[in-house]
Amino acid sequence: MTAFASLPAPVRGAMWMLGQAAAFSIMIAAVRSLTPNYSVFEIAFFRAVIGLAFQLPWAIKAGRAAFQAENQKILWLRSLFNYAGVVVWFLALSLLPMTDAIALQFTLPLFCVLGGILFLGEKVGLHRWAATAVGFAGALVIIRPGFDGLGPEALVALAAAALYAGVHLTTRAIANTHVGVLAFHMNLVALPLTAIPAIPGWVTPAWADIPWILALGIFGTTAHFFMGRAYRLAPASVIAPLDFSKLIFTALLGWYLFQELSGGFIWLGGTIIIASTTYILRREARAERQAVG
Repeated sequence: MTAFASLPAPVRGAMWMLGQAAAFSIMIAAVRSLTPNYSVFEIAFFRAVIGLAFQLPWAIKAGRAAFQAENQKILWLRSLFNYAGVVVWFLALSLLPMTDAIALQFTLPLFCVLGGILFLGEKVGLHRWAATAVGFAGALVIIRPGFDGLGPEALVALAAAALYAGVHLTTRAIANTHVGVLAFHMNLVALPLTAIPAIPGWVTPAWADIPWILALGIFGTTAHFFMGRAYRLAPASVIAPLDFSKLIFTALLGWYLFQELSGGFIWLGGTIIIASTTYILRREARAERQAVG
């Protein structure tokens, strides 16, 4: 038994979650490096191609099962949400420093709460409403509308978070579908939807950009695998808050690679969002344990 395997499951889950945050942050750095020279559609196309290449051996072996879901309409809706979310998110990364974009991306769980109420008929108590309101107040601290804050481009990052919330909500609706099916269909749908708008402004990749393009696909894909391993080893209430380490990883990468520095309001707002989201996660976990008990 290796030293890693001998660790308690929650500790291993936490380490996989940190690995996911680091991998995702490297993917963000790759997008940030590529956006000055390529359109967001072309970058998203690269992401889809590499993702499909990773899964192709599995899809060939799975055959027709690679396309089967509990509900095909929801599967298509999920893939379209993901396509739109990727494009808008990559656009946000071209407009904002990495840390600023990530801080606003942390509003995703708050949009999930609102989406669950509006579209899934979920009931939300006073505590979750209050935590959600505090989280959005944190987003306002970052944006500071009318006070020389981030400006309209911050709304692009919020739109990306809302679209990704759609991905999470539709995933919940077909939760028993194999994760490989979800990922394969997602990339398969994105392939033509990114290729067609990318053609008019297509730029042949320079050799110097190939490492970033490979990092975009490799780390973007491995981040999902790391997250899957993390959630198999530990409860969400334990490891999900570690996803906020992306803020630290992206801050370090942004400073080292692009000389980006974020102001105090970004960190203050990010901290407020993190605190409110962590509260929601832990309260949901407590309610689930009481329901089981």
